[in-house]
Amino acid sequence: MLKRVFLSVAFTSLLLIVGTTSGFAQNLLTNGNFSGGLSGWTSATTGSSTVTLSTGFANPPLVGNSALLRAIGIVGDSAAISQGITVTAGSTYRLTIGSLANRSSGLTFEVKISDGTTDITNSLPINNPSVGDNILDIPIPGGFSSSATFTLKVTTTIGTPSRQVNVDNVELVVLN
Repeated sequence: MLKRVFLSVAFTSLLLIVGTTSGFAQNLLTNGNFSGGLSGWTSATTGSSTVTLSTGFANPPLVGNSALLRAIGIVGDSAAISQGITVTAGSTYRLTIGSLANRSSGLTFEVKISDGTTDITNSLPINNPSVGDNILDIPIPGGFSSSATFTLKVTTTIGTPSRQVNVDNVELVVLN
């Protein structure tokens, strides 16, 4: 009986070890699904742009709460959310953003990871008003500080009418 219990515990432990090494990567962003409102995020806007919380979405990847980044009417107006993260120099990270835009053009995601000395900036055009994921791989160069700030900004590239995008399930995970 003792041998059977030992084998059962050993097998269960093996499953747990295998499960964690081949499981899902941990999201480095706090509250990336906005289930806690905008908690953990700092917002910044230019012009008449706004960052607010939207509730009640039922279409994946927007389910429940999302952040509404609204850039109003003037080219260059922007709305951004950011938070502190820890990264490893020489690693590559994958950013996934669930989004729903109200216009088929005129908005761009700007993604920035900054350690205060070096900025890694990438742009993603938001060309589709339907719900979808935006995916970006971000390599972190050697010599980059581990303490960094992640910023997701939406900028208007075309004037009126106003443009907005709901974002949800924002994930930043290490690939290697």
